[in-house]
Parts: sequence; C-alpha cells; structure tokens
Amino acid sequence: MYAIKINNEHWFSDHYRDNRVLLFTTEKKALKEIEFIKKDPKWFTIDLKVVEVEVETNIDFEKCISTQTVREL
Repeated sequence: MYAIKINNEHWFSDHYRDNRVLLFTTEKKALKEIEFIKKDPKWFTIDLKVVEVEVETNIDFEKCISTQTVREL
C-alpha cells in the first residue's frame, strides 16, 4: 500500500486529525492524486510525498470495533 505523507499540520486538519491518511493500492495512483492536489494554487507549495506503508487491521468481533494502523516502511 502507498500513502500521501502530508508535512503540514494545518492542511485539511479537519480531515486528517488523528493521523488519518489517504491510502492507495499503487504508487502511480498516489502520484496522480498529488498532481491533482497541486493544481489548486492555494496548495501548490504544500509539501506532499508518496511513501510505502504497511496497513494492519484489528477487529474485535465481540465489541464490533475495528481499528486500522498505518506504519511507514
């Protein structure tokens, strides 16, 4: 899996609080998303990069709770 790493804590803070990230199945898809974001003049200078990540999903069937952990490789 791949993710876009955002090196700006104020960018989309409502969407990315609690360390949420955009996940992609291929590096090409992630790069395409960065190109799309950079087309907006107000986000042109934001520092974004694609990183390879490991995704771990834990499911507690008794409590009906699932959690997901994303770690950069």
